[in-house]
Amino acid sequence: MEALDFYALPTPLGLVVTLGRQGCLARVLLGLPSLEAVQGQVEGLGAIPSQPRDWFPELHRRLAAYFQGRSVGFDPIRLWSPCWTAFRRRVVAACRKVRFGQVTTYRGLARAVGSPKSARAVGGVMRWNPWPVVVPCHRVLGARGQLHGYSAAGGLETKRWLLQLEGVSLPPSAG
Repeated sequence: MEALDFYALPTPLGLVVTLGRQGCLARVLLGLPSLEAVQGQVEGLGAIPSQPRDWFPELHRRLAAYFQGRSVGFDPIRLWSPCWTAFRRRVVAACRKVRFGQVTTYRGLARAVGSPKSARAVGGVMRWNPWPVVVPCHRVLGARGQLHGYSAAGGLETKRWLLQLEGVSLPPSAG
């Protein structure tokens, strides 16, 4: 993928930026403060145009609805992941099955992909998830239901915010 298109959607978290080409999503960036911040976040992904354009209207409609608190599925969205291993692809597929308002654990995802002792490896896949919200890694919790690890802008506070948007009740000690 040489050149990427991008779009910036204003949300309560800041700009949510999508990058991709021809209906295939390469990256989602959460909580950027400005369009100027986009360039610094996408180095190494390829050239992007100087101005955003609505390159994937269906994805952008779904994201806008999601950030309004509506239950939205992202299953039809094609993901660009040319270098991912079979294990990573299975973990991403399992994570995509965790629906709006539901949560699972790293161990639960490990079981779902047939590797019950690989919770740490699952955590590693989630840590490098380039498609937050579309691949809902924010719905994956630690073993005792605690918030654990979130690499998108804002870290655990963003994870908490997304879960609250979906109506997930978290105990005060969660995270």
